[in-house]
Amino acid sequence: MHVVVLMKPVPDMEKVKFDTERGTIVRESSELQINPFDLHAIEAAVQIKERVGGQVTVMSMAPLHAQEALREAIARGCDRAILLSDRRFAGEVQILWLPLML
Repeated sequence: MHVVVLMKPVPDMEKVKFDTERGTIVRESSELQINPFDLHAIEAAVQIKERVGGQVTVMSMAPLHAQEALREAIARGCDRAILLSDRRFAGEVQILWLPLML
């Protein structure tokens, strides 16, 4: 069995800063971490792999500095990690992920 987990790295809410004039997050102010809900999905996928065999791939569309979060997913038991990263994807997260979720 091959399980694919879609993961979205998010800023550490304890450290992140906001640009109140623009209404945006200052991405450089905080390291990215795995979304807590995605951690549950990774754990469930790894448990399935351990029970019935197969592999787990974690996939994310994020800036390049999200690589550390993907490394963490591998350390948690995922076999492969795929990072889709391009400036042209900025602001298009919902549009690009929707076909993958259907």
